[in-house]
Amino acid sequence: MRLGTCLLLAAAALAFAAPLNHNQIPAGSAWLAHLDFETFRSSQMGQLITDDISQKHQQKLDALNELLGSNLLTDIQSITLYGPDANEKNAVSLIRGRFNREKLLAFLRLNPSYAETDSDCSSAGSARQA
Repeated sequence: MRLGTCLLLAAAALAFAAPLNHNQIPAGSAWLAHLDFETFRSSQMGQLITDDISQKHQQKLDALNELLGSNLLTDIQSITLYGPDANEKNAVSLIRGRFNREKLLAFLRLNPSYAETDSDCSSAGSARQA
């Protein structure tokens, strides 16, 4: 049942995806997925799914909100995923939203393989699986 819900959510989000800034995606990318959560949340299906998640998992969401300083149901604007091949270790995710930078970075730094790099006007972090 969870897989079905995830697939439904992904399909609906893809259907509502906003225009993508292709300048952020390397020319050699083999695959790409872009999800516009702002548009999805404003749809009837998005509201139903968001309400369902809130009702079933509010305690966990509250804990994550406290830990990260962001409301994961409302603060994520979009997620773009891409990669040069099918190896998941080479995948890249671009997550746009309203985040508490210090709390998010503190959480990410718990991963021993996390590393920060500077890119144009912002810093980016990465964590590789061993």
